Amino acid sequence: SAAEKRIDTAFADQPLARAQTLLQIADVHRNLGDDKRAVPLYQSALAALTHVSPPDGNLRAMVVGDLASSLRHLGRTDEASALLDAEIARERPSEHWQLFQARGALRIAQGKNDAAMSDLKHALRLVPKDSANRSGIMSNIGYALTLVGDYPGAVTWYQQAVKAAQTLKPVNREALANSLMNLADAQSKTGRVKEA
Repeated sequence: SAAEKRIDTAFADQPLARAQTLLQIADVHRNLGDDKRAVPLYQSALAALTHVSPPDGNLRAMVVGDLASSLRHLGRTDEASALLDAEIARERPSEHWQLFQARGALRIAQGKNDAAMSDLKHALRLVPKDSANRSGIMSNIGYALTLVGDYPGAVTWYQQAVKAAQTLKPVNREALANSLMNLADAQSKTGRVKEA
């Protein structure tokens, strides 16, 4: 794309800045539902990171997690799975909760709920306590439980997700709204219609 060519020129000798910029543009495309355009941008960001010294593990984990998410949205689950498995097998993967969150969401989509729960719970142990992503991870765990019909368990996780979203400053209204909707749905399936 023209934007990527301008980024290549502007940041030719700054691979970290190039990767960060490509990530931001890719995220915009992904958030707009245009994963097809996001994927090559994430791939270029990942390639740029190979030239960063010392390596930026957190940025790499974000790029890989987001790339895997876009691949999943495009139905390329085998490719996303191979990418995440390879990245988690790299040195010190336990520091990168984003990879476990992304693989957990992927495994939900693949119908591998036990493996998804394991990855999501691992991500929850690693994610910082003040991270806005805690609520999303908890909601994903709740969702995995709804898929196997464990609505009481899902209610518990959705309640925790609501609490986590409410404690952030500023409150992440989107995460809070999603968690509240999921909680109401799970409560209604347990017969707790008035609470829902």
